[in-house]
Amino acid sequence: MSRHQLCAAVLITALLSGCGNRQENPVGSDLITRAQGRVVELPLIPSRDGSTRFEGTFSRGFGSDSRLMVGRMSGLVFRSLFRFRVDADSLVLASGGSGEAELAVLGVQIRIRKRTSSRGIELLEIRRPVQAWSELDEFVDTLRHTASDLASTAIEGATAASVGDSLIQIDLPPAYLWAVARENPDAKAFDVLLQPAADARFFTSLVSRNDILPENANRLPEMRLTFSIDGNTNTHVEVASEDTYWAARDGPEPGMLVLATIVRLSPVFRFDLPDSIPRGATVTSSELQLNYDRSQSMFGDFVFSVERINVDPASGDTTFSLVNAWRFDEQAASYAVDQSLIQGWLSGTTRNSGLALSTPVTDSRNWDVNWVVFHNPMLKLIYSIPPDP
Repeated sequence: MSRHQLCAAVLITALLSGCGNRQENPVGSDLITRAQGRVVELPLIPSRDGSTRFEGTFSRGFGSDSRLMVGRMSGLVFRSLFRFRVDADSLVLASGGSGEAELAVLGVQIRIRKRTSSRGIELLEIRRPVQAWSELDEFVDTLRHTASDLASTAIEGATAASVGDSLIQIDLPPAYLWAVARENPDAKAFDVLLQPAADARFFTSLVSRNDILPENANRLPEMRLTFSIDGNTNTHVEVASEDTYWAARDGPEPGMLVLATIVRLSPVFRFDLPDSIPRGATVTSSELQLNYDRSQSMFGDFVFSVERINVDPASGDTTFSLVNAWRFDEQAASYAVDQSLIQGWLSGTTRNSGLALSTPVTDSRNWDVNWVVFHNPMLKLIYSIPPDP
C-alpha cells in the first residue's frame, strides 16, 4: 500500500467511526455554537388599582358653544338654562286688547328638542334660577378650579316629560308667568333651569338656539304661550333669547376609569410586571391597550397624554411627568408607550408607581366637553433575551 493509499484509508476509517457517535465533544459544544437570543411577547398584562382623580375644571364660557346638555353620567352632571322674553302688553295690543288685565294665561309650555335619543331614562327637575346669568358666564370658581353653583328654587307644579325620541316637553303653571312678571316687570324675561333629578342616570344632548344647521331651523327651544282675550284663544310662540349649560363633577363610581376634558377627570392605574421576565431582558416594544365603553362615553376630537406617576419616598408627594401624547382615536386599540419607562421599571432604576391619563388644556381640541369610560386597560409587552454568555 502506498503512502497516499494509507492516508486515505485512515481518513475513511476516522469518518466512519464518527457516524452515530453520541459522545459530546470533550471541549464543550458552546465553544463551537452559542445559544441564540430570543424575542418574547408576553400575554396582555391587566391593570390594577384603578381609580379616577379630579384635576380641576377648565375655565371657559359654555354659552358660546352651540351644544346644550342635561343629565348625569360617568361622574359628570349637566344642567341647562333657558331664557324667554315675553312682553305681555305687546301681546294684548297685538290681539286687539287694551290692557294687561284683559289677558288670561291658559297654558305655558316649553319645547326643547333633542339632538339624539337619550342614553338612559330621563328623570328631570324644573327649577327657576334666582340669580343673574348670561350665555357667556363662566360657571367656574377659578380659585378652586371647581364648577360654580347657581342658586335656584323648584317651580311648583312644573312637569317635564319626553315625547318620543326627539322632544322634551315642559308644562309650567299659568300663574308662574305672572308671578315672575310682577317680581321684575322691566325684564320681561322668564328663566327655566333644566337638571337631572337626584340619582338619575342619563345623558341627553339638546338643540341650542345657537345652532345654525338648516335642519334645526324649526327645532330651536321655544315657549308656547296660550292665552285668551275677550273669549278668543291665541297662541304665541317665542324662541329662546338665551341658553347655556354648565358641567359639574359628581364623582364616578369607585373603580370607574373616566378620562374627561373641561371637568378634568383622569384615570390612574398600575401594571405589575411578571417575575418571569429574566434579568438582562431588553424591552423592545410596549403598548397601552384601551378598551372603552361607547354607551357611557361622549367624545369628539381630543388629545390625551400618558403620564408617569412619581412618588417621593421621603415626603410622599406625588407628581406626574409626561411619557407620550396622543390624539384619541376610537378606531385605535393601542397606543405606544415610551419603552424606556418600562425598561426602568424592569431594571429597578425607576419606581413603578403606575400610570395616569390626562387631557392637557393647552390643546384647543380639549376646549369642549368629552369623556371616555375605560375598562381594564392592558399592557402589551415585548422583550428580547441576549444570547447566552
